[in-house]
Amino acid sequence: MYIAHVGDSRIYRLRDGHMEQITQDHSLVGELVRAGLLTPEEARLHPRRNIITRAIGTDESVEVDVVVEERRKGDLWLACSDGLHGLVDDRQMRDALRQYAPEKAADVLLKAALDAGGRDNVTLVIVHDGEEPA
Repeated sequence: MYIAHVGDSRIYRLRDGHMEQITQDHSLVGELVRAGLLTPEEARLHPRRNIITRAIGTDESVEVDVVVEERRKGDLWLACSDGLHGLVDDRQMRDALRQYAPEKAADVLLKAALDAGGRDNVTLVIVHDGEEPA
């Protein structure tokens, strides 16, 4: 799986019941977490959590992170905007992905984000890797 990434939307992978954030946020609080100055919990409530350090369209060129991840049959991949991950914690997202088929999990996660205030756009895509890697 090749993932090109810029900004604060995220990709998560659920494998064997364990969820992992694959991309890193290009945001002020993301940098503070990586530097050990904030915990992930503190970052979720930080007043400057929406300050983006890299984004498409703000400059003539942008540095893009490229991540290569192994695909395995049964993996679930969640791509989502901060309208989801900013309002619904990782545990809730993991539980929805574990408990429901992808279509139902998407509905459950969207409702959870909207019920939590839905202050931003809520965009998400769930892909079930039901095939052997090509």
